[in-house]
Amino acid sequence: MTIYSGEFRLNENRQEILTSLSEDFPYTCLEVELDNLIGRSWHWHTALEIDYVVSGTLCLQTPEHSLILRAGDAVFINYS
Repeated sequence: MTIYSGEFRLNENRQEILTSLSEDFPYTCLEVELDNLIGRSWHWHTALEIDYVVSGTLCLQTPEHSLILRAGDAVFINYS
């Protein structure tokens, strides 16, 4: 599996555009530096999401919840 570090892009409905997904292999692995995402607001996608914090902290917000993740924490998000 390739780890992608592409640009975070949204369409007009705030859906994240995950260009690395394909019908043959509907999985992706993204490496994201949060400093590059400051000011980005809520988004959605139909893919399941697993986030792992390598260093620092992350305030993760969904429409129903808000929690602080620290280095070594992980979270699984099912958007459906």
